Amino acid sequence: MPIEDLKPEDLSALRHRFSLSRVGDGPRVLIISFQGEYRDGSAGSPDARYMLGVTKQALATWDCDAFVFDLAELTYRWGDGMLAVVSVDTDPDASPLPRTAAVSRKCRGALESLLVGGRGFLFPRLDEAIDAAAKLADEQEQLEDKYEDELKMYILIKDSVSSGFAVTAAAHASLKSYLHNSGDWAVRLWVSGIFRKVICRVTDKEFEQAKRHEDHVVITESALDNQEVALAFKPRTEWPKPFRYYQLYR
Repeated sequence: MPIEDLKPEDLSALRHRFSLSRVGDGPRVLIISFQGEYRDGSAGSPDARYMLGVTKQALATWDCDAFVFDLAELTYRWGDGMLAVVSVDTDPDASPLPRTAAVSRKCRGALESLLVGGRGFLFPRLDEAIDAAAKLADEQEQLEDKYEDELKMYILIKDSVSSGFAVTAAAHASLKSYLHNSGDWAVRLWVSGIFRKVICRVTDKEFEQAKRHEDHVVITESALDNQEVALAFKPRTEWPKPFRYYQLYR
């Protein structure tokens, strides 16, 4: 059976390097630099895969609080594959890492077009991008410290649903809400924290009124002819007034 050796550099002529910036006890900012010419359009798909693989490897290898794409030596004119690179996900069970990018005229215009301006993400100098990434990391840490214990998910179950179906509905509701909002910063913070949930029993009228509030998923039960049995609301720290008065499910 023939076996072919695979090398990342066979995908793309781009090259990369890594470095780390940290001032005192401040945030650790990983710098991922790319050099070369990103091919136009779909021809650049291998370049995007190369950049994405390199970025994921770097984030898995080095511990950091934020990271910067140093693209000053990258020529990029167009190609949607770059969007996957700059929006690369990190640990799905943790808050997304803050990131910024340092750009030059070789790629700035195309990235501004791709990212609709890129305000707060694109910077003309590497030191500015590093400072901005470190500031974002500090702000995120402060928010996490402030909100981690306050985040909670509300699950509303119709009081007409039997207790057996209610238990199943609550489990399905929690999971469905998480999967639906797994990319959200607050949800990932909630998952990595104490995972607080408030389960309430509501009337049919309260159930329908609650559906007017945003960021919820509806749970149906196949054994009850696909009847709507529960609502799960994305974790947050502040809730509309009616949520204070729903009856806790006991």
